Amino acid sequence: MNDFLEVLVVGLGNGAIYAMLGLGLVVIYRSTGLLNFAQGELAMFSTFIVWTIWNAGVPMWLAIIGGMFGGFLIGILLHQVAVSPLG
Repeated sequence: MNDFLEVLVVGLGNGAIYAMLGLGLVVIYRSTGLLNFAQGELAMFSTFIVWTIWNAGVPMWLAIIGGMFGGFLIGILLHQVAVSPLG
């Protein structure tokens, strides 16, 4: 029974991540009319920032906040450089 609960919780977590990424693609496409696959790149970049900060000895919750902030800044830069000139 414990294995079932563990698989259920992990599956729900993975499903939530896939749902957020899918909804992000839909929102970006519906609002801009452009299919932007850079969302996956930003997610991986933010994850790398969190991992790097966490390995430096910073608590995980602070590393997650730093990763969100870093992803936000890179997203703004990417929008200004690559997306805005298209439309």
